[in-house]
Amino acid sequence: QVNYYFETRDQYFKNNRSALRVRVIDKNYELTLKINNGDHNIEHNFDIDYLVFDKMINLGQLPHEVLRILNLNLVLFQVVVIETNRYTYRYLDHMIELDHSKFLNTIDFELEVEAESLTKATEVLNAFCEEYQLNPKPSKAKIARYFEYNK
Repeated sequence: QVNYYFETRDQYFKNNRSALRVRVIDKNYELTLKINNGDHNIEHNFDIDYLVFDKMINLGQLPHEVLRILNLNLVLFQVVVIETNRYTYRYLDHMIELDHSKFLNTIDFELEVEAESLTKATEVLNAFCEEYQLNPKPSKAKIARYFEYNK
């Protein structure tokens, strides 16, 4: 999968601890708006077509799906393209995802657990890491890590 992250000149998304991404997998385009809500993100996902994606890349046009949620007319630019190989593993009735990403001459790994609560996700992740002798530590979103590496 290839992830395209977008921002505004005044860093609207970064300043609001949010992110706007288009994920491309096999010519399918998924638009995701992540909005920070305290200890977790609320994700709004939309299937879009290439024409919407093209307008984002070449015209900086905010898709109407996002415009309806934010109620702001922002001009976009592409910040970074992050190539990710995702591996999934079923563990304790939950899905664990291992992302292997490349950006800025950096190799980046991340484990993520899909769960009904942060408490449950932490419990499952800790059990997985203990079983496989991994040392878990909190991670920031990929786009936040990009900004840290790009200082």
